[in-house]
Amino acid sequence: MTCTRALHSVIGMRNAALLRLLVPVVALVCAAPSHGAEEIANLYESAVDVADKGAQVRRQAFGAALLQVVVKVSGNRESGARPVVAEAVAAPDRYVQQFRYDSIEPPPADAAAQAPAATPTLSLWVQFDARAVDALIRNAGLSVWGRVRPSVLVLLAIEAGGIRQLLSSDDAEGWSRFIQRAAADRGVPLVLPLMDLEDRATLRASDVWAGFEDNLPRATDRYQSEGVLLGRVYEVAPNFWEARWRLLLEDTRSEWLEQGEGLEVVLLSAVHESADRLASRYGGFIGTTTASGVAIRVTGIGTLSDYARAVKYLGSLDAVSRVDVTRVDDVSVSFRLDARGGRETVRQVVALGRTLAEEGQPDLTGPLNYRLLP
Repeated sequence: MTCTRALHSVIGMRNAALLRLLVPVVALVCAAPSHGAEEIANLYESAVDVADKGAQVRRQAFGAALLQVVVKVSGNRESGARPVVAEAVAAPDRYVQQFRYDSIEPPPADAAAQAPAATPTLSLWVQFDARAVDALIRNAGLSVWGRVRPSVLVLLAIEAGGIRQLLSSDDAEGWSRFIQRAAADRGVPLVLPLMDLEDRATLRASDVWAGFEDNLPRATDRYQSEGVLLGRVYEVAPNFWEARWRLLLEDTRSEWLEQGEGLEVVLLSAVHESADRLASRYGGFIGTTTASGVAIRVTGIGTLSDYARAVKYLGSLDAVSRVDVTRVDDVSVSFRLDARGGRETVRQVVALGRTLAEEGQPDLTGPLNYRLLP
């Protein structure tokens, strides 16, 4: 629903003569970007290394890319085991929207000797039809995880050679890039700290290693993250690594242990485990295809700009297909949302953003109550 259509509803309740004057103002406000959890832009895209441009290789690459996209959009690592998905992967052409071949840069001269004998030189980028992929996922009995997803700050203390240090976003060894590439493949925004002067004043490897959480609120505020992944990684035997992880999301926490040969194994496993847990918490309801009406009441709307921001935000939520104004009084505006998954989906999605804050305990028979944040 557009801001101006919703405006027509509220102005009609108060003073329809103001409509002509206020619509241009609302249009400008609606065009402004909203803030909150990160929106993933490339959910329906994937790139696969290929040996050549032959038709058979391309078809196999289409299938591999489609499976990657289904995992990314559904949040389910085991989606390829569903017969409906397996059938689509075997005949992927009808899901393809566009594709192109990209050249892969050769390895540096000092790494050429270490490169595999058959290093790929081509990559096939594929974009799939979003509606067709969503329908495929739902037909497989899986849920579609929306584009707006919680960002997670990764605080990882690595012990190597007797020295412990926090992994930064620009580490020389390239492990931060490894983590972010793996996270991009799963469609989860994982953020690593800059470890500049401001971070060094509050974040210490020894604190992360010990699992202290005192300084986490300042770090999450700085990086606008919805959660924190704490990790400590160390080599327990030559090339055999152990990692202990703690994922903090709102008022919940989960912990697990990973072991494996090579640092990349335990890091990749942590990305997948985090993505699985995020999808389980925020990924919606399995098989949800129809929308139901959800009543919400928003206070703190004192100006037209406030009103337009609230409407724009509600209309931008992935689960919401329609926003209607049902009541306006001196202290609040009430809305009815058509939302897949109903009340609980709306609560989970809104909790990811920084536009509305829930007020009080939800009443199962009444509207959800929120306050518009500054």
